[in-house]
Amino acid sequence: MEPIKFGRYILLERLAIGGMAEVFLAFDKKGKPGHELVALKRILPVIAEEHNFIAMFIDEGRLLGQLQHKNILKIFDMGNKGSIYFQSLEFVFGVSLRNLWEITWHTQKFPLDLATLIMQRIATALDVAHKKRDQAGKSLKIIHRDVSPQNILVSFDGDLKIIDFGIAKAEDRIASTRQGVIKGKVTYMAPEQAKGQPFDHRIDIYALGLIFYELVTGKRAFKADNDFDLLQKVREGNLNEREKELQEFPSGLSEIILKATNPDPDRRYKWASELSADLSRLMTTSNWLPDKDDLANLTRKIFRTHYRAQKKRLKEYIELGQTGFTPEQTNTTAQALVPAQDQFTEISLDPEPSDSQTELVPIGDGLNTHTDPFSPAPLDLTQPEAQFGQPGQSSALPDPSMAWPIKKPAVATAPQSQHPTTISPPQRSHLPRWFFLLLLVLGLGFYVGTLFNLKPPQMAVTSSPKGAAVFCENKPVCAKTPCVFQANCPSQKYIIQKKGYHFEVIHPDLEEEVSLYHLDLRPQLNIKP
Repeated sequence: MEPIKFGRYILLERLAIGGMAEVFLAFDKKGKPGHELVALKRILPVIAEEHNFIAMFIDEGRLLGQLQHKNILKIFDMGNKGSIYFQSLEFVFGVSLRNLWEITWHTQKFPLDLATLIMQRIATALDVAHKKRDQAGKSLKIIHRDVSPQNILVSFDGDLKIIDFGIAKAEDRIASTRQGVIKGKVTYMAPEQAKGQPFDHRIDIYALGLIFYELVTGKRAFKADNDFDLLQKVREGNLNEREKELQEFPSGLSEIILKATNPDPDRRYKWASELSADLSRLMTTSNWLPDKDDLANLTRKIFRTHYRAQKKRLKEYIELGQTGFTPEQTNTTAQALVPAQDQFTEISLDPEPSDSQTELVPIGDGLNTHTDPFSPAPLDLTQPEAQFGQPGQSSALPDPSMAWPIKKPAVATAPQSQHPTTISPPQRSHLPRWFFLLLLVLGLGFYVGTLFNLKPPQMAVTSSPKGAAVFCENKPVCAKTPCVFQANCPSQKYIIQKKGYHFEVIHPDLEEEVSLYHLDLRPQLNIKP
């Protein structure tokens, strides 16, 4: 795409797009040196009139603004220009933990010490979220609800970020989740969450335990031939199978995983801080001394080609932004998405904002003042590349928010695809050639999938009582609940019916990989005249 002006930002590259929002790599013209690149997330124009979604979008930003930790993605600004709402987020120059895990296991086992370090740091970050209180001292009872390898980013400097609090649950949230809808990735759901039962922050601890299991074993926690069988396994918890796989590992490590992933929440860790403490103790007793440089070296080694190519292109973007984009380098027609007469207005990240709106200014310390003790060092793309195995003199990127490849901006002479450019992963001579051809075919979907799943979303519907039929535009898509099917109904409206009960209507959430819906059907009253 051509660079597009958006207020003080230049949208350089569309990194991902979902059913509700899109994410751009953007240059912030007011950003200090080393902090110019951000990930700008904005609502799609077709969703601009959906007031419920806008409320959720603003709510997500305010929730994220209250969470200050070096391993939680940071939000800098939030605002709107007319009907287009946006968030300015950290940009992470790196890859998702899922990508790192999958590619590493094609060449070697994932180092136990680094796996433990990753889990310890993310557990500490989650504990901050779980124990967050408002100004009156009341617990916000924040639950992430979608802890997964896709939502943990690893920068090429060895920094870690947990992202996507978009479906997080807080007790006092403005836009609450619809009753009967269970959001998140099914594979990492705790049994009580997958069953539609009441749950608390311990579901995040369970998910983190499953990720730890997958990192060290190289195997999926749950496998099934179809989505329905997968859901059944997730509900059961499958603890016995994990016990067998962990027999070859140190007892301290296996005990941590088994406790974190116990199907009974009362037998899990009560707080993520307890999990973090046990992980720290494991590293000490095992004489493991991993640090961020070790993680950076592994990530750069596994993604060497990608790292070098993107480092060069990021530098080009910054140089172009600092020298200024010429009119020929910006797409003025694309700016029709945002009415020119509309002024940028700030939306406060404060949980109790005032009703007034002012001209957009930096919120908090954020990107521009950079006084937050948890903020990473500025991005320095001028330093020579560190040798692997030595402490890195790497680009200390602002632990940013999304991890995707970039391409150099150019003046378009013909209509271009809206999909990001395909970039092949790092070449390693001892891997089969078909492996790299497959990655090349997958293209940027390999990276973009960290925030937005581009595959058709799935719906899993259960009902009480069972045996209800599901219809799309008067055509049956499910004969009897429970069932799982693709959410591809043109009207995105599903009718659930069972004889003797009132019908129910579902509008699926297209943002989620799999959305679970449990409906308590209301019996029809047989009133005689």
